[in-house]
Amino acid sequence: MKYNIEKLTTEKQENKYLFFWGHQPNKDGSISKTCFSQWWLSSFDVDGITYKTAEHWMMAKKHYYLMTRKFSKKLFRPNLQPKPKS
Repeated sequence: MKYNIEKLTTEKQENKYLFFWGHQPNKDGSISKTCFSQWWLSSFDVDGITYKTAEHWMMAKKHYYLMTRKFSKKLFRPNLQPKPKS
């Protein structure tokens, strides 16, 4: 079932959600709803870098954007920016 904001707010129906936790396969090796975890071991490559899980990729991206932002703040400190002409 697909959801969108209109459907969720206008239709009077019971919505079905899939709750899951954990990231381990079943003892018999079968895959269950735990495969939806960000920590599920399923390696993939992005731009030549292999990530073991989606969570590893997200952590790397957060680090990149936070460090880039921190660098930008240092680079563009108010006292280093040119003053506007009056």
